[in-house]
Amino acid sequence: MKIATFNIQNLFHRDKSLIKTRMGKNLLDWVSELDLLMTKSNKNNSDYDRIQELSFLLGFEKTNQESYGVLRRRSGALYLKTCHFSHETRASVLTNWNGWIPIQTTPINLEAITNKGRTIADIDPDILVLQEVEDRASLEQFNQTVFPELDMEPYDQVMALEGNDTHGLGMGILTKNGYGIDALKSHGMVLGD
Repeated sequence: MKIATFNIQNLFHRDKSLIKTRMGKNLLDWVSELDLLMTKSNKNNSDYDRIQELSFLLGFEKTNQESYGVLRRRSGALYLKTCHFSHETRASVLTNWNGWIPIQTTPINLEAITNKGRTIADIDPDILVLQEVEDRASLEQFNQTVFPELDMEPYDQVMALEGNDTHGLGMGILTKNGYGIDALKSHGMVLGD
């Protein structure tokens, strides 16, 4: 039996607060100003002109043009996850959502994702424990898409454990080759003596 553990530092998206920001004061001020202008209910022409200037200064023209993304709600916050999903709730008159939200996560480079999978595939453990897994859907997607690309059989059992913080730092346990999870007890909260 091979058991391995790996701090994955999130599979596909990492909370922005966990990434060391190299923004200068001007950049932070531009982001704050843009946020204020976007939430302003009655915008005039000068507001729209300033939004356009700030968008250029912040480099919005260099954004990655994904076909579409999926917003996931977890712990009261929205998370963006790019993938080819369908039948998802989207912005509409019924939801009263105007399409502008601050994204709290940033995507991880595809090469880094593949390297994480390659590291695990080289060891090919029977039981794999991962730290800093963002959610079950990401863990399942990683298991079903990354491992087969690296000629490794996906794990039979996949379990994700939500962390105690809001940064997507959960744990994942994956098993294969007849090994299974019979019981699990969390000691995240201690009550009394």
